[in-house]
Amino acid sequence: MSSIAPSKYSVAHAIVVTKNGEKDFLLLVEDGIPMIELNQNLQVRQLRSASGSDSVYYLARYLRYLESRGIEFDSAKYDDIYLFIHGLYVAGETSYDNLCRYISVVESAYENLALRGHTFDDSLYRPDIKLALASRGKTKIKGNKDKLTIIGRMKYLFSISAEERMEKDVDYLKWYTPEQADAIASQLRLDYACIFWISIITGFRISSIVSIKLSTTFLKEAKLRPTFSKTGRVHTASIPPFLNEMISNYISGMRREIVEKTGSTSDSLFLTKTHKDAGKTITAAAFRAALITAAKRAKEINPNLSLDNVHTHAGRSTFLANIRSRQIMDQREGRPTFSDSDICALMDWKSMQCLDNYDLRTRVEEISPWVMNIYANSMPDIDTKDLGDDGDDNKWTD
Repeated sequence: MSSIAPSKYSVAHAIVVTKNGEKDFLLLVEDGIPMIELNQNLQVRQLRSASGSDSVYYLARYLRYLESRGIEFDSAKYDDIYLFIHGLYVAGETSYDNLCRYISVVESAYENLALRGHTFDDSLYRPDIKLALASRGKTKIKGNKDKLTIIGRMKYLFSISAEERMEKDVDYLKWYTPEQADAIASQLRLDYACIFWISIITGFRISSIVSIKLSTTFLKEAKLRPTFSKTGRVHTASIPPFLNEMISNYISGMRREIVEKTGSTSDSLFLTKTHKDAGKTITAAAFRAALITAAKRAKEINPNLSLDNVHTHAGRSTFLANIRSRQIMDQREGRPTFSDSDICALMDWKSMQCLDNYDLRTRVEEISPWVMNIYANSMPDIDTKDLGDDGDDNKWTD
């Protein structure tokens, strides 16, 4: 069985004593060793804002991107940073506002180290800063004196789409009822239907689902494992028989046809069927477009269904609503159940504060039949370890 090469960059927790008591900080780690200077900047961001911990994961993702291209942080050029941000933008997996946060985090890291005497590639510096450095301070710096680099200006190279601007004021469908899910799935092509149900059954983000490989699809054991997650942590999820069969049919049918037609050698489970990218990994943006179209068609068939403003995150939220409802139901009846920490591990969250948005005391009665029917005996594993080598007969190959 093929294994996934782990990144040398990871995120760890550390308890630091501050004047207000102990505080749990997130740290960037390289080969098990904290990256001291980068972490000093990140700790300041975490102290300034409750969302500062996101900065650690954003920078970790940037470092992993550089690592995948064989580039060290100190030797990165402007184009390297641009290609990283451009990749996020084109994939459609993050909003423009979040894109600007990525830029801000990367900019802050380089700015902080530049102010402390580190030197980077000339392409990162403002033109007048380069002149000042070359003349050893004889050339005066004009304009914005609090920025040494031009990284922050990168946000002007991207723009918020008209669609996203309109969506800012839209109330999205939070989660699906069984009727809504069945109606949408019936209008989706088999590959997109698989992705749709995986999001509901496992709670994986769409960016994680499209990262699933053929070699990390274990249908004999009814388990799936992404190769990417927003935080860098991945876990294996169990799937129920109906979804296992659906994915099996996709692999032996549609996916095989795509491979034969395009000659694709990609190990990705979900491959684009048509257009110039046929044979390449399906993108989150492509799934989102298919989801919106399917919801519109389902609405035309059954106008009584509330399917306006569907969003890719609704599947993940449905999973959480179901698990949270199951937890509450078990607590009411005195049965052992998930802890809040278990749920956060399954959701790949950094803080249990995220659960505050899911105090679902009234949803138990609505969702409990679905929970029992779909999730019985197929709950996702809370296991972040790599799967062992169970033999070649446990993975799918073309």
